[in-house]
Amino acid sequence: DDRLTIVVCGLTGVGKSALCNLLSGSTAFTEGCQFVSVTTEVKHFDFSFRGRKFRIIDTPGVFDTSFMQEEVETSISHVAKHAASGVNAVVIAGSKGRLTKESEVVCKFTQCVLGEEALQKYGMFVVTHTEQTADELRDELHALPK
Repeated sequence: DDRLTIVVCGLTGVGKSALCNLLSGSTAFTEGCQFVSVTTEVKHFDFSFRGRKFRIIDTPGVFDTSFMQEEVETSISHVAKHAASGVNAVVIAGSKGRLTKESEVVCKFTQCVLGEEALQKYGMFVVTHTEQTADELRDELHALPK
């Protein structure tokens, strides 16, 4: 299979489904602004972009407000059946604001589910809910203490 697979993870309410729709050019994923999670199970959508085949996988939010954490963990572990040919990119979505302990837990949880090296090899962080340009965000990130 020559399809590239992208998995999107993050806290509840950071815009994972909206990001999946944006990247896939579709409305395949239900978006919402509620206090409870809209995404209750792992879902995927296959699409093509510039002649390449892609699969984007949306996951329930880590620390979901309406599920037991074990249910979220079980659901996210189902990523494997949606990514049978492997994962090419792991996107951690996060709202603009302070990085918190919960943000760190999302990364650790993703490593537990997808493998210890998943973020180092395939990971990226996407900032949602911001009007800053990429250059402004990059400058802000570079200014953070090491």
